[in-house]
Amino acid sequence: MRLVSIITLLFYIIHINGYAQAINVER
Repeated sequence: MRLVSIITLLFYIIHINGYAQAINVER
């Protein structure tokens, strides 16, 4: 179990969510 891998994955998901939300606000 790699902690770094989990943190990276979590950060990636949060980043994608924020990006999608930003696009939603723009439209």
